[in-house]
Amino acid sequence: MKRRFYTNIDIDTVTTPFLNRVSEEENVSEELLYPFVDIYKDTLITDVLLNNFCQYSATKSEIWNDYADKYEQKTENGVEVDYRELYRGIYKLNAEYSIDPFDVWLRRLRQIGLSGWLSIRMNDCHSPDETTFFARSDFFYEAREKGWMIGDKYGYFRYCFDYSVPEVRKKMLDYIKEQLWRYDPDGLELDFQREITCFDIENCPDRIEIMTDFVRSVREMTEERGRQLGHKIRLGVRLMRDIEQNLIYGFDIVNWAKEGLVDLVCYTPRWETSDSDMPSEEWEEQVKGVELAAGIEILCCRPSVETRCTPAVVRGYAVRYLSRGADSMYLYNYYIDPGNIDSRAKYIQQVNETAGSLEEAIKHPYRHAVTFQDISPRGYGRWKPLPIKLKSGENAAFDIDIGKARDNASAELILGFTSGSPENISVFANGDAADFTETEYPSAEPDRRIYYGPDGTVYYRAPVKPADKYRVELKAAADAELVYAEIGIYQA
Repeated sequence: MKRRFYTNIDIDTVTTPFLNRVSEEENVSEELLYPFVDIYKDTLITDVLLNNFCQYSATKSEIWNDYADKYEQKTENGVEVDYRELYRGIYKLNAEYSIDPFDVWLRRLRQIGLSGWLSIRMNDCHSPDETTFFARSDFFYEAREKGWMIGDKYGYFRYCFDYSVPEVRKKMLDYIKEQLWRYDPDGLELDFQREITCFDIENCPDRIEIMTDFVRSVREMTEERGRQLGHKIRLGVRLMRDIEQNLIYGFDIVNWAKEGLVDLVCYTPRWETSDSDMPSEEWEEQVKGVELAAGIEILCCRPSVETRCTPAVVRGYAVRYLSRGADSMYLYNYYIDPGNIDSRAKYIQQVNETAGSLEEAIKHPYRHAVTFQDISPRGYGRWKPLPIKLKSGENAAFDIDIGKARDNASAELILGFTSGSPENISVFANGDAADFTETEYPSAEPDRRIYYGPDGTVYYRAPVKPADKYRVELKAAADAELVYAEIGIYQA
């Protein structure tokens, strides 16, 4: 299987300012849109997923409110609104120049040898507490009025559409068909991590059958449209990290794979963290015949002083997952505005150039920061090894699986404490006593910058023997709280 490297481009964060600028150029042409995707040409990225739907459609649509409807909207939910500044670029390009950015980008990606996808957020629920929202459709208010949402007990996710409602499923299927027949993509992604709460799981016993039938209907569409276009349209899904918990939500990915309903499965955290220990071996063992991509978020570990992953951290997760069953890596929220190449964009380009294959990632410094699982069904636990609180005389242990240690490398264990320290906590790594010194790396060394622990964390580092896995044991002679841990692999 060809090693692929995926990146998903958000619907508005960099797209909106880019299109606004292009629309104001003196001589507007579709070539001005090329840099938005050309930036991936000389990297390891192979597939670019263009997010065209969240709660509205960024592409022309007769099914959902689209960018033109939002641009022209004067009132929403009984309140006066003006979204013209947000949508002026895409509106002007379409209305005045007959340029559809998504059509241009899909064609351009194919021209430069990359694959272009449409990515549809299947149940986005951003900003549920806002009276109005720039990305919200009229269907939101209709569904809320008619009780077509999963309900208040789901908190932040309370306004997610309920896929047990036939009208909800029909609207999404109609939109998917409309978009497939409007464009010529190489792939279509159903992004169920925005959001995976598609059912009231406590009151919908047939949710698995409903969702399987839904995905089967989409598969029939991609196959029919692919035959018309003369090429395969790959179908991908983005799901949460745990196979069993996906089933609780209604997503029977094991049987989808057996039935051949999907080509790509991305298992991934939701948003709050880049999960450092997704069970990739279980995915490889149980989900056969499809490409398995491990998803990495832009955020490493919230709450923390610095939340974004550095290139070395992304490489660390790439080494972990590509060594443990994943076929490919997948980036979420690693978007770049080519007209604004700031330090963040430069970091992302380093990720694009070095984190897409095991062979490349392992050539560079890489860090494996221990994080946690950020979402699970109601009533189910989450994997969260830290923090560890110890009383004097207590022992504890945890594992760090980094996937693969590079030959002829140096390795270090970094621990962060909010109380206690290695002075009164004996630490052993794979049975060897670790000798720690307090540390704070300067910002001039970005690959070794440590900001992922909560406020007040004091960090300590110790050299350790390079290994693929580590068993870290703690023996407390005083009270302590361990809140952070990582293994770093560097040049010897």
